Amino acid sequence: MLVSSDTVVTCPHAPQCPGCPLLDLPYGEQLAAKTARVRRTLEAFGELRECPVARTAEATPIVGYRSRAKLVVDGKAVGLFARGTHAVVDLPECRVLDPVLAGVADAVRRALPLAAPVRALDVQRVDGGVFATLVVPDGTDERRLRDATALLAREAPEITGISVGYREEGSHQV
Repeated sequence: MLVSSDTVVTCPHAPQCPGCPLLDLPYGEQLAAKTARVRRTLEAFGELRECPVARTAEATPIVGYRSRAKLVVDGKAVGLFARGTHAVVDLPECRVLDPVLAGVADAVRRALPLAAPVRALDVQRVDGGVFATLVVPDGTDERRLRDATALLAREAPEITGISVGYREEGSHQV
């Protein structure tokens, strides 16, 4: 094991954020819980009940590894919906998000609230940089979007591509 089984990663967002429900457990317990979940899921299907389940593979690293994130944006808050609500939990110190993606999220947090009505952000590490998709309401003014994407490109030079996706106003789908 490259990571100690008793390693615990702490995150200031853990009490409100639903993204990492096992994060506060020692790493060995996280792996055991994931293996047990797979077993329980298979048991629900009679023909799969007897399938062998291998131990959950250890990951390295266990922080800063998430290379893609679909995040909700509400003004300067960029994160996930709080458990059981549609209130956005801002995640400026997310422990699992790749630091480069966290930097792009921070640029959105700083630069875009007044530039365009961004509702969600999909960021992904790609060879040589980051691809970002801004999700905005249908009918958003095209000039504002051009200005917003230009501003984001200046604020986050690691972005190598930006696209815009549209969704109906009031939709809870990211």
